Amino acid sequence: LQEKLDANVRVEGERRLKALEVQLAQAETAKKEKDMATRYHRIKFFGNSIPDRQKVVRKIHQAKKQLAEAIDDEAKAPLKAALRECRVKLNYILHYPRTEKYISLFPPEVREAGPSNAPHVSNPAQENILSDIRRQMDDGSLPDEPEMHLEKSAQKQTSGRHAKALPSLTKMSVSETPHLKPKTFQSVAQDDFFGEDTDGNDEDD
Repeated sequence: LQEKLDANVRVEGERRLKALEVQLAQAETAKKEKDMATRYHRIKFFGNSIPDRQKVVRKIHQAKKQLAEAIDDEAKAPLKAALRECRVKLNYILHYPRTEKYISLFPPEVREAGPSNAPHVSNPAQENILSDIRRQMDDGSLPDEPEMHLEKSAQKQTSGRHAKALPSLTKMSVSETPHLKPKTFQSVAQDDFFGEDTDGNDEDD
């Protein structure tokens, strides 16, 4: 009987130990994801120079415009391929592995070099992630038009902020309402984030 009790205690102890190990691993993963997100958020979305996301979104809009202006299938083929790659890169930015060090699509050495006839030396790890992004787009795991999801998300956020900022007319007195003036909100399409380059000098990846 004592041996059976000892075995049960040992099994229960092992279960608890495994549960604690799982919890610890989850906590470490969550911390790493948070650290990575904080460290590379500026490169992906903000920063002094044009961030990766804004640059790629502009390239998508440029490619769409060029595709709309193309007059025959021969001219459209390379433009469609270019648009596809821009969308792959946008999904790369939005769905980059959260526990991995972010590899910028436009590192400083590429931005500083400017246009060049020299072939771009790609990063093997980056190419693996891009290949995985393409595969997920092909099987439907990731959106084919990620820029549309960005615009919808931005519109929802803008609407939410405005709804919280504006007072409810039903709760205001008649004497207060004349002071309200219609407010014109900038649409997502007009925002610089979604606008197209005015100088047309964005470097290619």
